[in-house]
Amino acid sequence: MNLIREKILFAEAFIKEFKDTGSLFATTKFAALALCRPLIDASNNSANKPKRVLEVGPGTGSVTRQIIKHLGPEDELLCCEINKKLLDTLQESLEGNPYYERNKERIHFFHGPVQDLPEEVKYDYIISAIPFLNLDPEVVKEILEKYSRITCGDKVVTYYEYSGIRALTLQFARGPRQRRFKQLDEYYQDLHQKYLIHKKQVKKNIPPIMVYTLSFQGN
Repeated sequence: MNLIREKILFAEAFIKEFKDTGSLFATTKFAALALCRPLIDASNNSANKPKRVLEVGPGTGSVTRQIIKHLGPEDELLCCEINKKLLDTLQESLEGNPYYERNKERIHFFHGPVQDLPEEVKYDYIISAIPFLNLDPEVVKEILEKYSRITCGDKVVTYYEYSGIRALTLQFARGPRQRRFKQLDEYYQDLHQKYLIHKKQVKKNIPPIMVYTLSFQGN
């Protein structure tokens, strides 16, 4: 799959399904590395155990390609994507990638919303690229509560939002949009107070993002 075609497909998804895609541009390598940082740190630990990784909203695979570089010989990855065309593109683009070929038997794909994932399997790392700021507060809460139920022990979830968008919208928007963002902001403040363990701004992304790391330990 050539890079230009991937960018076109991503742009098409953004135009047709804005709530699910959320951006005209795919995640940069720098943003992908920030989202994968807990997994990378664990993989560099000589005593690391087999890990289960869930990637939600992989799109055309800019973050996936970083994840598969750091999978150990017994690690498993599940890519969950709601957009079938993007999921098909992802699978096609990974063929021939040496990291994918090395781990292919332990990499799986799920088409549908993350809320539909079975809860019997627990994940050590969830890497989420869902555009939460595009969604209703009830849906955001539903998804993050799902994450809390399918992570195990002290393991973590990383997700991002575009830097400054929430603050600007709260200040300048009016009507239903402002009310929706106010509800989201209140929910995030409570969520972060309880579970946030790290945040990092990534300026080398279009637009810049803030990556949040949550741990639901003790939830």
